[in-house]
Amino acid sequence: MAQPVLAPQRLDGADVTAPGATAGRRARPLLSLLRQPLNLVGAAVAIGWIFFAPDYRVFTVTTGLVIGVLALGLMVMVGWGREINLAAAGVYATSLYLGSWVYRPGPNGWGHPLVIAIVVSVAIGIVMMLAVALFSVRLSGVYVMVFTLGVQILVERIVFTQYRLTGGDQGLTTPSPHIFGYEVSSHDDRAFYLFILSVVALVLAFLQRLRHSPHGRAILLMGADQQAAVAVGVRPLRTRALAFAVCGALGGLAGILAATLYGSTPGTVNYTATTSLLWLSIAILGGFDSMVGVLAVAVAFQYIPFQLEKLHVNYQLLAGISLLAGVLCGSRGLGGRMQDAYRRLRFGPAAQRRAERPSSFTAAAEVLARADGLTELREIGPSDEVRRQSLETLERWFPRRRTEPIALAAEDVSVAFGGVRALRGASIEVPTGSFTGLIGPNGAGKTTLFDVVSGLTRPDAGVVRIFGDDVTHRQPWERAGLGMTRTFQTTRIVKELSVADNLLAGAGLRISGSLPQFVVGMPAQWRQIRAAEEAAWAIACLLDIDRYWDERVGELEFSARRRTELGRALLSGPQILLLDEPTSGLDPASSGALIGLVRRLQADLGLTVLLVEHYVKAVLESCDLVYVLTEGQILAHGDPDHVAADPDVQERYLGAGHDAAAIPWRERVAAERTGVTGD
Repeated sequence: MAQPVLAPQRLDGADVTAPGATAGRRARPLLSLLRQPLNLVGAAVAIGWIFFAPDYRVFTVTTGLVIGVLALGLMVMVGWGREINLAAAGVYATSLYLGSWVYRPGPNGWGHPLVIAIVVSVAIGIVMMLAVALFSVRLSGVYVMVFTLGVQILVERIVFTQYRLTGGDQGLTTPSPHIFGYEVSSHDDRAFYLFILSVVALVLAFLQRLRHSPHGRAILLMGADQQAAVAVGVRPLRTRALAFAVCGALGGLAGILAATLYGSTPGTVNYTATTSLLWLSIAILGGFDSMVGVLAVAVAFQYIPFQLEKLHVNYQLLAGISLLAGVLCGSRGLGGRMQDAYRRLRFGPAAQRRAERPSSFTAAAEVLARADGLTELREIGPSDEVRRQSLETLERWFPRRRTEPIALAAEDVSVAFGGVRALRGASIEVPTGSFTGLIGPNGAGKTTLFDVVSGLTRPDAGVVRIFGDDVTHRQPWERAGLGMTRTFQTTRIVKELSVADNLLAGAGLRISGSLPQFVVGMPAQWRQIRAAEEAAWAIACLLDIDRYWDERVGELEFSARRRTELGRALLSGPQILLLDEPTSGLDPASSGALIGLVRRLQADLGLTVLLVEHYVKAVLESCDLVYVLTEGQILAHGDPDHVAADPDVQERYLGAGHDAAAIPWRERVAAERTGVTGD
């Protein structure tokens, strides 16, 4: 019996020999941060430096941290959700003025406790941004940006003109905060800095747990590709609203913190649309996956103009420079670049890390490794022990298999785009547990039929059934909840995230729990996260991408990206898996190896697979049942030998002529392999 191949070492040095060993570290996001020496050093510096710095520098950094709280909210909406927000200053100022009114004693306020003012300010921010999410639900990109700019202008014209609320040019005095009966005076810069630092620590803990919960991963996947997100069960409106709400909540929190920091309410001239653009540049330059990077840029934006006042460096100049620098750095920003540099210094270049971490299991390892650019990798072969562990893990993860005879059916489906009829009464039936192929020439309507079946396109006529249930009018995420997921012709992965995060983005359907439960750290919810990570590791082993577990997908070769997308679909626990040209972009050898890998997974996991593929030979070799679609209609269907011998298929699609039907398909394949004959 072959000796099991050890799984690769994590970049933090944890031993991940077994599938569950990796999950234990990643499923505790706060503890994993505390285990990193660099974070502990940073925390010590953040606390200790104030005892040696002058008061004015402490105050300047404190104001930067307050803006950093708001910028972290922008990071969620802009960096994770990929939506531009130009109303940040309006939300911040509205919360500042209304929150300080709630906290300030009469006659210019209501005199409620600070905790009430904080709740009101956060609620104001949430309501404002949820309203933006609701009214811009059908908008995206530049239109959302323009919409938020309109909200900002409305705030300036409505809220800012209420001088009794804002104080006008005179300002209104806000008392210092009282925490557990102790007054944190705004005149005591060090005490107030520690108060703000503790709030920032709580915000970071909240965002860290959000980031590793299914809700946070749904935001990241939705921001990168909405169709890929709904294919694994993500609800777009709910997820989008969550990203907007988090942005508004942190903007409102920053507003009330600023009210207590400054003591006298700042003038409205400080919170115009130009300020929104400035704060947007902080999030862009800091990067979407580095919270510390965003905070550092926010502090720098306060500190640099103060230090370089003689050189006339102002906020607007910094905003312009940071926008340019942020674009040049890409979506990961300065924080992401610094993370990459740290990883290179500690663990070496990415190619070296991969070479030092052998795969735990490979199928056609030599072919797939060559497709991944790993020409030095030796043939490892299958490890029975690792495969057994992986399949046992997935057996616990996957839902119980359904036994209805027909898993998926499309009956008399017709679709027209203007004057072009893409489908003309096409019908297919996919038996439960089968490996079914759908082939046809370019423009035959294969992808359109896939889109109809998965819910991305509504048919003009016809019915779609999943396990006998009519789902014609159900949304894609509802069909995913019934056990159907898909991949796409073009690779739909989040290039900036690791293989692990890309895989786990597909696990939301198998994890239950509300956002507060994950944020609080309820054991039941985080046990589900650990189970998801064990399943993700098992899938990574079976797909031969475990060596890339901590690598960013954008740095991988095309074949590994394809398998990562396939792994994300598998982690949703599907009953039915739709594969839309999974070998697109691969050479024939790699295409055959990948389809062979999928075929083995289908048998091991009890899946029902519908495959659209241009690589006809691999389909006819691998599939149990084959449909041929031409000009929007089913030309033929049946077992591969029957379809390959069909005269109409030979004439209109395979192009070999009627004489080729005299040669059995299996014999033709064998002849082509040995080079005796060719098509």
